[in-house]
Amino acid sequence: MEAVELTIPAMDDTLSWYLCQERAPVINPRPKRLPPRALTYEPKVGPVIRGDCSQTMRPLKEGFQPRPGDEICFHGWEGKPYRSSWSRWRLHVTLVEVEEMHILEDGFQIVRHDPEATFTGKWDSPLADYLARRDSIAPPTGPELRKVLTALDGNLTGRKFAIIRWDPELNFLELDYSHAHQEGSP
Repeated sequence: MEAVELTIPAMDDTLSWYLCQERAPVINPRPKRLPPRALTYEPKVGPVIRGDCSQTMRPLKEGFQPRPGDEICFHGWEGKPYRSSWSRWRLHVTLVEVEEMHILEDGFQIVRHDPEATFTGKWDSPLADYLARRDSIAPPTGPELRKVLTALDGNLTGRKFAIIRWDPELNFLELDYSHAHQEGSP
């Protein structure tokens, strides 16, 4: 029997390999309406509302296992997060893609299901930079993505995140104007 040589993509090729892998359409027979989620990373809020950003990364935990087809309502804050009222906008989205991101000591793995595929990256790789760009991280680099995730979610090593994506064309933006004209304002 002849030996078959398997070529594993170099680190620089990981991004192109990640992008070209075919994804099977996922049909969620029981989509859920997930609890509202706050957007607390300020540079991301404007791009999300405008439809320029359609990805977020959230820690996976008991009771939060998003799947394509699920609906989420994103919101902001009027003042200090979790100590003030919700912002006047709500963005209702239907998830189109969800991937698992496992945080390693020196990088991460992205796990796709159906078809099964695993992508391993370092924080200073083109793949991490791509994820940072899609997530509206400023500046859009892998090391900055790691810094933002650490600031928002604490120690990352060993944790699992969901990379959540939606189609910006299918969003529903709700604006609350009930407080727009208060006494004394023009």
